[in-house]
Amino acid sequence: MAINVESFVPLERFKNTAGRIMRELRAQGKALGSERIYTAGEKAYCNSLRALQEGIRIPPSLQKGLRALIDELNIPDHNLGF
Repeated sequence: MAINVESFVPLERFKNTAGRIMRELRAQGKALGSERIYTAGEKAYCNSLRALQEGIRIPPSLQKGLRALIDELNIPDHNLGF
């Protein structure tokens, strides 16, 4: 769902308020063992960047299943890259 915030408040005011709230949240004490405080969407964004740089690990059991599926469907000359 998308909401047009300008129906309620001018856009610059909304951005300033949201930015202030995010800064206040990040300034709070972190949980024991946590390196930082994440706000909405940040963890997913960081994970996406890491996946683009490092790739996504495919567990050996899934690799085996995919190879078996290729054989079962008789897909010739297909290299999954693992």
